[in-house]
Amino acid sequence: MFKAPRRRSKAQARADAPVRQDLQHVEINGHGFVSNLFWQPLNNARSYMAEAKSFGKQNGWDIVAIRRGTRIQAGFVDSGSRNLKGMFSLAASLASVLGDSWLGAFRLKDGRYVVVAVHEMLICPGVDRLCATAEEAKQMLTNAHNTYSFEADSIFAPPELEFASQDRDIYQLLSAKSVKKENRLKQLTFGMSTRQLVMASVGVLAVVGAIGGYLVWHAQEQEAQQREAAIQRAAEKKRLDELNATARRQLVQAALAHPWAVQANALDFISACSKITNALPLSVKGWTFGSAECSSSGIVVRFARNGGTVEEMREAAPVAFGVPAAFNGGDEATITLALAAPAGGDDVIATPDDDMSVFMTHFQQIDVAPTLEERPVKIEPPKVPDGQPPLEAPVATWRQYHFSFDGPWAPVSHFVSGKGATVSLAGIPGLRIEAITTKLNAEDATLTWHVEGNIYAKK
Repeated sequence: MFKAPRRRSKAQARADAPVRQDLQHVEINGHGFVSNLFWQPLNNARSYMAEAKSFGKQNGWDIVAIRRGTRIQAGFVDSGSRNLKGMFSLAASLASVLGDSWLGAFRLKDGRYVVVAVHEMLICPGVDRLCATAEEAKQMLTNAHNTYSFEADSIFAPPELEFASQDRDIYQLLSAKSVKKENRLKQLTFGMSTRQLVMASVGVLAVVGAIGGYLVWHAQEQEAQQREAAIQRAAEKKRLDELNATARRQLVQAALAHPWAVQANALDFISACSKITNALPLSVKGWTFGSAECSSSGIVVRFARNGGTVEEMREAAPVAFGVPAAFNGGDEATITLALAAPAGGDDVIATPDDDMSVFMTHFQQIDVAPTLEERPVKIEPPKVPDGQPPLEAPVATWRQYHFSFDGPWAPVSHFVSGKGATVSLAGIPGLRIEAITTKLNAEDATLTWHVEGNIYAKK
């Protein structure tokens, strides 16, 4: 990286001048590349160099990289005492190869990382950097991803950053054949154009008074250009503010996602659990079934030793269940099985009065007293990128009622009419089951069930 001192121009002292950025340098395949340019869209397609010269002059920049395409963009930098002749813009060179919409991090041989983002045909301001560490690179990727929208297949990063599923080699991308002259840095020359000089000369020859007229016109032109630059800066600030506001709204919406939408429907969960537990043997090689607990993470089956040995169960478990057994001491064996049930979807939930009426009526008809309590819904404040103000924790738009009950009836019976009840739990939207525990009473060889779950209702 260059270490030479930087010149300070009058433009740098302006309160509204763009933030000055330190130039960064790297050599790839024998070519010199620079990063951390100040990128500015150009609006005058016919006279974009004149516009670039004007913007550079106003802000004290004497070097520019022009990226031409559907939209024209200029990257500015102050050369100071550094010789940048023959060097290329790293971001513009990568964009020439990878296109107009992507986010990427690329590992350099010296251990640094290049991070560049191109969105809507423009290099993203501030995302044209050489990062000294993997942590810095990952943070910049995260900030860019939270600010702009990219397709998954247009994001590149080395595996150690754990950010993307694909990686690109910058030394292959920027081979000698792929580096284009159009991405080379150019020297900006300030002052009047040739046409302006000719017009001024003719005016001088024609009449001395024309000199005064030219100076007035030139001052007006400068003022108009300054007003246009201020309008462009205000528009860019508004665009960035809108992007930040959109990103913050998306974070809040994600935090308010309905939990029941990704949980299994109650009947689907019970059916998947029963299908497996009903097929479990009550005895395996002198080990007796004790209990089976179904949850979203799987089914945990426990067997108690009843004359068998650990070795006998160790050999029998893979044959009987397809998975090995785990042992808690020498008298209890645990089998863990997978449980697959589809997400129930985003039910249109009802009011608490509607739900509780159906719920309590069902259990009153079968003379069972379930436990039922409302639990507060707490949502953690969404995390925001570094440098952004924190978000307050969103207020949930739903209520959560936790229930549990025990009984000698298989859980599926509560979702069909009969068993002494004419009202079933199937009519309650937003009802989800958390866990079902099936136990065997060794004394009379009967099964009992303990069921826990939640009812989500309107607030």
